[in-house]
Amino acid sequence: LTSWWDVYETFANILKMVEEPDLFDPLRVNWRPTTSGISLFHPIPERTCLSAGIRDKYCPCSRAKAFDTNLSIVKELATASIKHINNVYLKAHRHLCMVYTLKTVIRAEAEKFQNTNSTSTNDSLRNNFTHLFTVLFEVLPSNAIFESNILYNEPTNTIKLHSDILRINLYGRTSECIKDKYQLRSFCYCMSNYRQNKNSRWKISFKKYNISMRHIRKRRTSN
Repeated sequence: LTSWWDVYETFANILKMVEEPDLFDPLRVNWRPTTSGISLFHPIPERTCLSAGIRDKYCPCSRAKAFDTNLSIVKELATASIKHINNVYLKAHRHLCMVYTLKTVIRAEAEKFQNTNSTSTNDSLRNNFTHLFTVLFEVLPSNAIFESNILYNEPTNTIKLHSDILRINLYGRTSECIKDKYQLRSFCYCMSNYRQNKNSRWKISFKKYNISMRHIRKRRTSN
């Protein structure tokens, strides 16, 4: 298994040869890579995506299996992801951003690691194996959709975030209150925006109510 990191290290290898042609022998294992890659001048061992520096999302060896979104463990993983957004990403901005709660789980799938031989859905969470879950979920009150990758170990009931949580749908101007915090804009749903939308919905509802009442009065008058 090779990756773009190996190509990078190969080019770095070549540059080193150009700079020090008398001192550097590419065929000897004297190259110390700066990434998880290995120069293609050197033997490439058997590797997993993890050891090759390939993210799970792009791993060609992955075999994900869909899970029922109503399973308690799936909802637990989505809730853990939401807590991470609320308590880690937005911890310093809780006075500006709304606290999220789970609305629904849209999709959930899991990948078994290489030491797992189980293939049936019922056995896919067998004891003593850790699984990598990918969970797509929607939150309230913003209707934002996020995707998280989570490591789950059933025997120890351990849940660990495997990589950064990603925002899937657009957020527009809903995070203007922290527009200077670019890395957090996809997570924050401003309280000011929530109040504005709530007032707008209330005004629309009140307007519809008044229109309905006028129609009722007209009917009574005509009768």
